Amino acid sequence: MKIASKIEHMVALVDENVTALEAAELMREKYVGSVMVTSNSGVKGMFTERDLMLHVVGEKKDPATTKIKDVMPGDFVKVKPDE
Repeated sequence: MKIASKIEHMVALVDENVTALEAAELMREKYVGSVMVTSNSGVKGMFTERDLMLHVVGEKKDPATTKIKDVMPGDFVKVKPDE
């Protein structure tokens, strides 16, 4: 089975400079548990509900001022759809 068969084509995208609160609001609006994080250079990673809980709420950071680029994981793996 190729990974292409598991790709969800409708994803929520946010810029790396949005706040954790803005990302959480988009996740609520789209009813998803994660958003793809982008920058001018392309896809940077993923920000999830778990990241919100562990790295923002759990560390008592203000979601309204915390940029997701500062709290999202850095170990994002990219693969081509036919791999």
